[in-house]
Amino acid sequence: MENKPDWTDMLLAPPQAISDYIVEDGMDWWVCKCGNTPDSDGFSPCSDIGARCEPDDSWDAIHYMCERCFRIIDQNTLQIMGVPSEDIVEQNEAYRWA
Repeated sequence: MENKPDWTDMLLAPPQAISDYIVEDGMDWWVCKCGNTPDSDGFSPCSDIGARCEPDDSWDAIHYMCERCFRIIDQNTLQIMGVPSEDIVEQNEAYRWA
C-alpha cells in the first residue's frame, strides 16, 4: 500500500508541497484544500481532464474531483492534478443538476 499524506505529514512539509496535495485525515477521509470532506460536498469519479463519469469500466479508477472546488485528485497519491476547463465545469454542473 502506498503512503498517502496524512494531515500530520503536512505539519513539517514545505509550503510548496502542501499546495500540491489534499490530505487524508483517518482511513479514506479526505480533506480538500477548500475544506471539502466526504460528508459535505464530497468527491466524484472523473476523467483525467475532470469530466464527471460513472465508476464503471470506462473510468480509469484513479481520478476524483472535489465537488466544491473542482480540483482533480489522484486517489493513489492524493496529489492535486489540476482543475477542469470552464466548459468541463459547466458540463459537470449540468450533470449534477440533471
